[in-house]
Amino acid sequence: MTNKVPEKSILPQDPPLKYKNPFSTSHLFCIDSCAVSVVYVIYDPKKNVIVESGSSRACGHNHGRNSIHAEEIALHYCRQHDKRNRFRIYIWRYSRGGHIKKKECCDSCTKLLKKYHYADKIFTFDGDKFVTAISDNPELSLCYKIKYGL
Repeated sequence: MTNKVPEKSILPQDPPLKYKNPFSTSHLFCIDSCAVSVVYVIYDPKKNVIVESGSSRACGHNHGRNSIHAEEIALHYCRQHDKRNRFRIYIWRYSRGGHIKKKECCDSCTKLLKKYHYADKIFTFDGDKFVTAISDNPELSLCYKIKYGL
């Protein structure tokens, strides 16, 4: 007998942000993809609202890439909608129990964020603290490791 917990009974942990607007993370959590899916939230600290949320997305066989990272989607949104350059990006992963896990940017996302001057505006959660998601020595993404046998 397995001790599987039904997905409906797992309530994902909310991000430790102070926000005014109604926001639920239940649509961002899926027990099947929580090990690989990265969740992002775009937050406006001046208005204390969550502007946008979503997760990374896998691509099919006919696409030129394996996946589109959450950092890339969030950066694309910020470049289009953040005219005053004040939005902050928060990324994390969920555990199977629905708890928030720390997530750092991969090598390609780190380069992309530094190129567009967003390296100081992307964060992750370490417990209830905000820490930068940019590391000094970023790892290659999982798809590159699998593709090239690293």
